Amino acid sequence: MILAFDTSQQFGSIALGNQGKAIYAAHFDLSITHSETLMPQIDHALALCGIAKSELMAIAITLGPGSFTGLRIGLATAKGMAMGLNIPILAYSTLSTVAKPYLGLGKPLTCILDAKMKQFYAAIYDGSGVQTLCDGVYELEEIIAKMPDHGFVLGSAAEAILKAKTLGSDAYHVPDPLLYQMSSLALLAMAAECELPEYDFEYVAELEPRYLRESTAQIKKKQGGE
Repeated sequence: MILAFDTSQQFGSIALGNQGKAIYAAHFDLSITHSETLMPQIDHALALCGIAKSELMAIAITLGPGSFTGLRIGLATAKGMAMGLNIPILAYSTLSTVAKPYLGLGKPLTCILDAKMKQFYAAIYDGSGVQTLCDGVYELEEIIAKMPDHGFVLGSAAEAILKAKTLGSDAYHVPDPLLYQMSSLALLAMAAECELPEYDFEYVAELEPRYLRESTAQIKKKQGGE
């Protein structure tokens, strides 16, 4: 039994799965913080499915990029549960979970999330699933210059591309609500593809979010000091 959750963006999602089969999934657009939402959602999911925390074998999470606060809350929650239950954490790139449901369709994928400060987190995959633009922070023009004119445009900041670039008739924009539902389900699918590692206290303790850049506050502070 694996618990998966994503707190990397302005929405959250949670799923429970056994041997690659999802038995529970929920997503929620946040008007309150992840700190107020995540544990009640986890407790509700376990109670509804009649699963004790002791039955969990691993926790799958997004490690970033994304909301700095959301990533910290998600990782802290995962660490607390993993250490208390002596179970491993499986940590994945947020952008890889955006891409996962569409990797087998033979189409290029452009995954893009808002990084604020007129920058974007992005990754691009070709039709065979090979990543041609590594996870990073980019200006919109950089992404547009490297992306194909067809395939899928995915992610919460896809609208920025759609406004700035005319795509081919065989380009597809996946609506946000579908992505919200799929993030934690993608985590379950990715976890099911690997052999679960043994619990490693040092690995869990040393896990850190993949921010990929400084926070907006840090950037503004530096700019103010120049």
